[in-house]
Amino acid sequence: MEKHVHVLGILHIVYNALGLLVGIFLFWLLMGAGIISKDSEAITVLFIVATSLASFFIIMSVPGILGGVFLLKWKGWARIVVLILGFL
Repeated sequence: MEKHVHVLGILHIVYNALGLLVGIFLFWLLMGAGIISKDSEAITVLFIVATSLASFFIIMSVPGILGGVFLLKWKGWARIVVLILGFL
């Protein structure tokens, strides 16, 4: 069981770190597209969309990374957090 929890912790850290990178990448991609268009309305809309998507990915990834780290430290509550995040 120890090996399974260890692997699950590592997988959660890696998966959610990728989610964090996706959020940051989407923010920069959408903001860059808005700036390239040089249209003030497009910049405003893309800023709102980019901020919303990046916030979603970051809000979902940070607890997953923390859950994975605390799974590696064998905290009992981390299993519940990882289970809830897996459901979401």
